[in-house]
Amino acid sequence: MTELKNTGIAGMFVTLVMAAFLSYGATSIPASLGMVYQVVPSPDFYVSENPSLPDSVKPDPNAPLKVACPEDVSTYTDLNECVADVSHGLRLEVLAGRLTSLTWQMTGATNDASPRNGINQLDNYVFNEGTTTVTYTARDNKGNIQTCTYNVIVSDNQVPKFISVPGNITVNADEGECGAHVTWDEPTYEDNCSSYAQIQKLATHQSGAFFPIGTTRVTYTLDDGIAYNLNSYTFTITVTDKVKPVLVAPQDNTLSCGDKLPPIYTTLKTFTDAGGTAYDNCALAASSFKFVGQSQDGSVCPYTVSRTYQISDNAGNITTTEQSIRVMGNEPQPETAVVAEPVQPETKSLKSGMSDYTATNSGPWNDPATWGNSGP
Repeated sequence: MTELKNTGIAGMFVTLVMAAFLSYGATSIPASLGMVYQVVPSPDFYVSENPSLPDSVKPDPNAPLKVACPEDVSTYTDLNECVADVSHGLRLEVLAGRLTSLTWQMTGATNDASPRNGINQLDNYVFNEGTTTVTYTARDNKGNIQTCTYNVIVSDNQVPKFISVPGNITVNADEGECGAHVTWDEPTYEDNCSSYAQIQKLATHQSGAFFPIGTTRVTYTLDDGIAYNLNSYTFTITVTDKVKPVLVAPQDNTLSCGDKLPPIYTTLKTFTDAGGTAYDNCALAASSFKFVGQSQDGSVCPYTVSRTYQISDNAGNITTTEQSIRVMGNEPQPETAVVAEPVQPETKSLKSGMSDYTATNSGPWNDPATWGNSGP
């Protein structure tokens, strides 16, 4: 039997090529391979326990037992499971000698053991989440014992899942409040590894809390204890203001007929200074206050004047109020005109030595018309 000696990774790569040359009787490797190999006698040459290799490169069953465990295996849990079904990289490799017994034992995240008899290789196995240490114990027919260990690391990369969650919520403000107390059903959830009690649930707001007018985002976050396994869900709560502001006019007025009407209130300040009130569950839009108009139920005393005022809040809710002004009494009577009696013309007489004439009209004495055309 012969042994091929070379150092480095390249030596491992060309081992089979060299074995092929040797199996056909060659005693050296062609220089065209770019490396120098030495062929030396060896009683325990071994490449692999692979039945497809030529007999000349199979392990010597008479050599001392020599085994090697696989490299550590790292993988993730199967979907929706807290385990991983591993079907590669688990078998022990026999480097030299002949196995008569092979057992394994698992400790850590997974605890199990093979039968005590026979050659028990691990071809596939379902491992729990976490780190499992696998220990192989190999024996040959000469009583030699070889052990080796490796780890199977199964990581949970699946976030907790929400099963049921609340949808977006819209409510009206509570009476007299600038917001509302809102309740909802708490989310339900599950995880592939952690129990319900082990999952930490964080929330930005609690059901039943008071929410102001407008839209608020509520976020739930689930944490199964693994730093990167976080899952969040967000919904919105919208509180609308449908409550109208309160507007109360100053006290109604009573005037006497003929009195001048009081001035119209053109600003909220003059309105409230006169005894009016205005308030809202949230916030008034003071600049929206205005005089809408007035009407009266008659044109002569007594009559009533009705004045209408309006205001809105910041949500656009509008309310109005009226103030009444009662004008009492009767209209003043106009003065009665005195009608003069007609004045009768005064009769005048003129004495003469010859005859008497009576003036019938006013006028000059020498005008015949004064004497009724019968004068002197």
